[in-house]
Amino acid sequence: MKFINNQGKKLIIFFAGWGMDYRPFSHLHSSEYDVALFFNYTNPNPDLCSGLECQPGVLHPDCPIYNMINSYTQINVIAFGAGVWASSILLDNYFRHLSPQNRFRSLRLLKKIKKSIAINGTLCTVSNIWGMPQTKFNKIIENLEREISSGYTFSTSECMNSYLREMCSDAATLERYLQNLPHRGLEDIKNELASFKENFVFSNAIFWNRVIIGNNDTIIPSENQNRFWSEYELGLDKNNRLAFNAHDFSIEHTDNPHFPFFKWERWEDMLNL
Repeated sequence: MKFINNQGKKLIIFFAGWGMDYRPFSHLHSSEYDVALFFNYTNPNPDLCSGLECQPGVLHPDCPIYNMINSYTQINVIAFGAGVWASSILLDNYFRHLSPQNRFRSLRLLKKIKKSIAINGTLCTVSNIWGMPQTKFNKIIENLEREISSGYTFSTSECMNSYLREMCSDAATLERYLQNLPHRGLEDIKNELASFKENFVFSNAIFWNRVIIGNNDTIIPSENQNRFWSEYELGLDKNNRLAFNAHDFSIEHTDNPHFPFFKWERWEDMLNL
């Protein structure tokens, strides 16, 4: 996690996509919000809370989620790609480590969440109908394993170069992304991708009230995203899900590819769409 302290009283918790760190988002700034940027979801262990040695009913004193919930008057969650699934898992893990009394208290504190926005992602990262198709997933894993055995790195990987071209869609966006390339190892990101399937658990710890789908997204195909979130919306009425803003749910379609973030200059631009 990278924490950007702008001395604000409001927080944006951002969950980046697969293979990323904070660098592709370093152009974004804010004078109003602090930003906590999460990335690398290789080990979403349900027995751990945010990677800390928490015990059931006892939170680690440095637990980032607990401290964030308690320190700010307003919280917004923005998640991108695989971060949509990971964000829900992380909060789910957090609640597992609360005693019943603290769990009730923190549920009330979660009302501080004003907006929760999912960008080009679903709660099923690898899925032929709701996420990245299985054949695409398998091909990337196989190509990365072959390149790792041949000594490739992130920056020299033909597989990642192909993936990034598809993710960015146009040459200008790709060039800008390459100038802010994540500092991640090739085996590291391969293991992270594999974990999306190996450690998959369906979690719905967050109530999503805004979904942005890029019609030109071919990484997590837009039709799969639309299918998932349309069925999610139907579930709101069917299950009578209780949420402080359950009436406020919308799906917005844009002409963006998978990675749209260079179109924004400030973190709050995503909140003000």
